[in-house]
Amino acid sequence: MKPKREPMIRGARASDRGDLVEMRLLLQRHLEASNPRIWRMTEEGERKIAEEVEQMLCGEDSRVVVAEVGGVVVGYAYGTVSRRASFTPRSVGFINGIYVREPYRRRGIGTRLVGELCKFFDAEKMEEVNLRYVVGNREGEGFWRRLGFKPIIHTANTSLEELERRL
Repeated sequence: MKPKREPMIRGARASDRGDLVEMRLLLQRHLEASNPRIWRMTEEGERKIAEEVEQMLCGEDSRVVVAEVGGVVVGYAYGTVSRRASFTPRSVGFINGIYVREPYRRRGIGTRLVGELCKFFDAEKMEEVNLRYVVGNREGEGFWRRLGFKPIIHTANTSLEELERRL
């Protein structure tokens, strides 16, 4: 049996665009399968993922890190920073997305990706880290809970038609 290769965690490069686009779409499909009530990405949205990835890579207040095993990108994490004077904490790091390809899950790669984002947040002097995850995404719910994240705001939705019927 071959020993498992340790993933290398590094900053994303322009040459990773294709992998990032693919994994961003896989993340969206996973989220949609986890909860049928979330917003669905349209065909136009899918076509714009490349633009989204370009913004992720070029953002001044953002960082994209990837996990690479044997020269293959197997996961990514994306974070941004926000500074604001109207609330405390005044500086907040946001984990905007994380995805690890299925065959590489449960090996600590996601934790290492988050750890790399934490280095970025620390260098930017962030006081707190926030994120959003989809209710029903059992993998995500468990992962974030193990890292100490606790829900503080619930987002709820209904169709206008359904709401009007109940008024």
